[in-house]
Order: sequence, then C-alpha cells, then structure tokens
Amino acid sequence: MLRSIQCRAGLLSIALGMVIASPVVAQPKPVGVGHPAVDIVTLKSGRSMRGVVAYQEPNGSVTMVVSREWLGSANPTLLETVLKENQDGQKAGWTQTRDRIVERQKSPIDSPNLAFFLKQEKERFDQLLADRNPPEFDFLWLDVRHETIAKVARATPDRQKIALSAWNEHIPHVETRDASALEKELTKQGVKLEVANVDLSDRVPPRSQSDDEWAARMAIVEYALAEPLDFQGMGDVLARTREGEPANLGEVLPKIFQQQLGSLFKVLINDGRPPQKSKGDGDWLAGAIRQAEREKVHGFRVTRLDIDPNAMRVTVETRFVAKLAESRWRTVWQATEIGDGTKPRPQAEARIEQDPQLKSAVDTLKSIGLAEGDTLKQAIRIGAATMATQQAADAKFALFRDGYVRRLDGPPLVIAEKRE
Repeated sequence: MLRSIQCRAGLLSIALGMVIASPVVAQPKPVGVGHPAVDIVTLKSGRSMRGVVAYQEPNGSVTMVVSREWLGSANPTLLETVLKENQDGQKAGWTQTRDRIVERQKSPIDSPNLAFFLKQEKERFDQLLADRNPPEFDFLWLDVRHETIAKVARATPDRQKIALSAWNEHIPHVETRDASALEKELTKQGVKLEVANVDLSDRVPPRSQSDDEWAARMAIVEYALAEPLDFQGMGDVLARTREGEPANLGEVLPKIFQQQLGSLFKVLINDGRPPQKSKGDGDWLAGAIRQAEREKVHGFRVTRLDIDPNAMRVTVETRFVAKLAESRWRTVWQATEIGDGTKPRPQAEARIEQDPQLKSAVDTLKSIGLAEGDTLKQAIRIGAATMATQQAADAKFALFRDGYVRRLDGPPLVIAEKRE
C-alpha cells in the first residue's frame, strides 16, 4: 500500500505541512463526521487514511502527513513500517544536506552571516547523524500508491486551518471530529482563527530535497543573510529598491489621475504615445533577472502595484524569484493583497499629505488645473490604501522568508509549476 519515501521536485507547502498532534489517551468512539477538518484518502481495501494531503502526483499517488498517534491507534502494524521509512528518509535527508553544505563551503562566501550560518548548520547535521537516538516527530510522511486509492476527499482551506489550529492547541482526536465542533472548542479557548498563523513544520521529519528545492532554499537564505536584491514597480516597469521601501506615492498619484481624467492626462504623461500593453511574466521579469545574473545573485524579490481608481482598489503582488537547477529562473513564492480605497485611514492620509513626493506631484498637477476637490481626496485615500496593502504583503513575505533561515532541512518548499 505504501510507496517508499523519495525525493520530489514539488513538495508540500508550509500551510499543508505545518502540523502537530498532542499525545492523547484512549481513542473515543468515532464521531459522525459530516464536515471533517482533515483530508481523507479512502483505500480500495475499505480503510481510510486521515491527515493532510501534502502532494498529489499526476498519476494520482498521494503523499500525506498523518498523526503518529492516530496511525498507531488506527493501524499499529502499518505504523511500524511508516516509522522505519521516515527514519531512513530523515537520515538520508540530513546526510544529503550536510554534504551540500560542504560543497557550498568550497566556494567563496562573501557574507560573514551566511558563512557563520552554514558553519552552524554543518555542525548541527554532524551531531544529528552521530546521535544514536535521533529525535522523534509527532507527525509522519505517508505515501499511498494510486492503484490502492478509491477516493481522495480534501478539506476546504478553512476547515484545514481549523485542523492545524486544533493540533496546535493539543485538542485530541482531530481526525475523527467534525470541523464545526473543533471550531467551537477553539473559540472557547480564545483562538482567533481569522488571525491564527500556525507554524508547526518542526514536528514533521526532514526528507531529501530535489536539486530545485535546494537551489530555491539557498536563494532565500542568501537573500536574507547577504545583500538582498529587490525590485518594485507598476505594470511592466520595475526599478531597483531597498528592502522594505514603501511605494513611491509620486508615481501612484499620476496613475490615479491618468485613469480618472481621461485622454488629456494620458497625453501629458505619455508624451502623446499610447500606453504600453502589459507583458507576460517572462518579459516583465527579464530585466530583473538580467540584473540578478550580473550581480551573481540567486534570488530576488519583486513587488508590483496595480491601481484601479474607478473601483477604488489597490492590488499588490509580491514574488520571490530564484535561480534553480540548470540555470532556470522560477517564481518559488508569491502572494497578492487587495486593498479597499474607499476605507478611511485618517492617520495614514495625514502622513501622505505631508509626503514630499506627493506634494511635488500635486503642485505640478495643480499648476495645470488637474488636482482639485474630490479627485485629490480620492487619490490620497488610494495612496493610504496602497501603503496599508503593501505593509500586509511585506508581512506575508517576511513570514515566508524567516521560515527558511532557521534551518536547512525544512520546511518543505513548493516549486511553482509555471516557468517564467
């Protein structure tokens, strides 16, 4: 029923892999589950596997993360096999990562922070491999061959978040309880699911990494510990910025007026030329990739703003792009935040009104009679929405980045299927 643990180019995402179960006592009778919080893989034999589907291959085979406690109760014989496979995979993963660090240390490392980090990690892996009693994990990897599967039922993202939070709060029997019942118990314990951010990847055993995953991981680490490379822009135009630098409001304001005041303003800011059509990903990222290649950087962050004044909406898209095996560049992480430009933000709006970039733009526009009344007010409000939305995107990126600079054997990293 099980396929041996093996390396893959695409592994589970943090959201799917960060799971933990608390020790529990005797199992209760199964609760009638109308809306389970976990994923359920039903086998042709009639048994079912309950946990988190981490990855499903094109042929239908499934990789899951399951509670060690639950598997021991549901199928003790299978637990012995899975434990052995996870222990072997764990040792193979540590050996592979240690050897890759040694290889990396043979090349010059300009960043003292990166050199120190690699040295510490090398020592940690040496110790782990020498330990006769390696650490045990609350969750295990479980591979299920496609020919043994009858049905795969995935929990919705909201219900999956309930399961992750319930495991985090040491609530027992998550696999057999209804999501609504778990949600009520979490609420009683004061857990706010709308803001919960569960990071439990340390409780899942490490595994071997593909060349692509390792390259992406090292690109993130180098970005965080050496000199970061960042780009920001609107549409197809990107400019290099400093890490965490806010949007240039002097560029945001003309964009708003351009769409609100029509063809006259378009002529003024484009010098009579029609606006350029948006390019595909490979085109608009090409300049940033060339810059990264020139600087011998293996990863960079890019942030794009899209302003829709008519809908009073701001969209901020941010990505981390890495150089993978065989010199292929790929987006390995991305997030999109949408901001409501109709929402009052008095403090932010007051700060924007004093912004030198904005004042300069407003003075220029006022001189030709284009920045007056409600139009200017809407522009400032959208500027405030831009700031808030970019801060939310920055927070998501920081969470992603920081998760990969703690250790080099986790969390697992998904490589986007689409090539740039």
